[in-house]
Amino acid sequence: MKSSRLFEIILAITLTLLACCLSCGLAGRLLLNSETTPLAAPPTATSEPKTTPIPSSPTPSSKASPTPTPVSPRPSPTYTPTPAAALPTAAATPLTVTDPSLTDRELLEQQFRAAQTGQELVLLIHDDHLEREIAAYLAAQQETGYRNVSVRFKPGLVELGGEVQVLSLWVPATVWGQVAVRDCKPEATITELEVGGFLTPKWAKDYIANLVYDALDRYPDDPPVCLESVEIREGEALVKGSKR
Repeated sequence: MKSSRLFEIILAITLTLLACCLSCGLAGRLLLNSETTPLAAPPTATSEPKTTPIPSSPTPSSKASPTPTPVSPRPSPTYTPTPAAALPTAAATPLTVTDPSLTDRELLEQQFRAAQTGQELVLLIHDDHLEREIAAYLAAQQETGYRNVSVRFKPGLVELGGEVQVLSLWVPATVWGQVAVRDCKPEATITELEVGGFLTPKWAKDYIANLVYDALDRYPDDPPVCLESVEIREGEALVKGSKR
């Protein structure tokens, strides 16, 4: 049997809700909220107030004039500037990518390099879009060993079905899986695997089962994206992470 390693990777990616797509280069233009409002300049101290001397009281000519008491001028007001509060650094807006093309690897990697370290990345992908992407990939290949692939996202569950070629046999197979995140990597658990029918040889079933579990180990050990959460919803999957 001839099978495509890339499609096996797509199989693993599907079971992990395409989290690998983030590590392989899903990103886009940066949406930075870089506008800041400068603090108003502190008021300038006013000029020193003038002191007005108190006039002497008029006295009759027959009496000696009292000696006037000098009045000390008022001290000039002083202004002590308050240090301006540090302006917050404009944080990069979370980057959201919806239903990207999974076949244009060069564009994805180019866009990914534009993202900032620590920037939040959000991937939203719908199961019908993913199914079309896989169908387009299969149509462009020769003898991939897979056909009629279907993808369904249900609350908390991924369902992946299709036919796998084992020697001269085309064996139907369906995989149901759940996904969690641990140590920045997706952790997929196959809850059910249905291979073939009553007449399908056991060795063919075992072959496909091993193929599925081997594909789960293809996620990179040190991905450039730290996954934070995976949410499986009806018809769509939401993956969040940040660039390392």
